[in-house]
Amino acid sequence: MRDKVLAFLLRSWVIGMVVVIVYFMLHLQHFFIGLVLGIINTFFTERFIDAIINGNKTAEMTHKKLLLSVMKNITISVLIAFVIRGIDFALLSNDIVDIPIEPFRFMFYYQLIYYGYLLVYHKIIRRKKNVNND
Repeated sequence: MRDKVLAFLLRSWVIGMVVVIVYFMLHLQHFFIGLVLGIINTFFTERFIDAIINGNKTAEMTHKKLLLSVMKNITISVLIAFVIRGIDFALLSNDIVDIPIEPFRFMFYYQLIYYGYLLVYHKIIRRKKNVNND
């Protein structure tokens, strides 16, 4: 349990720092936030989280697995960033917020969508396995 909380906090911190650097320092929008976040998740965050959870038993990735992981993470991050862009647009057009991208709000929405997607995905996989076993 402690490792899961540490992984959540690490992922949250990385999301916030990417938003600060890409949006506030480089003045780039959601697509580039998702692109940079997908690359950083592949090469740094996931490897560090795997090392925390599995210890020295982490598996080395082959070039093909690494390329597929990069493409998967970039796609997921960019899609989540575009969903957050839609949420931010709705909030801005209704004058609910004044700042289009805020690190904490982006991190909250990103984690909510990411872990919600994983929950639904794993429930579908479990249901498929249960149907195939019966």
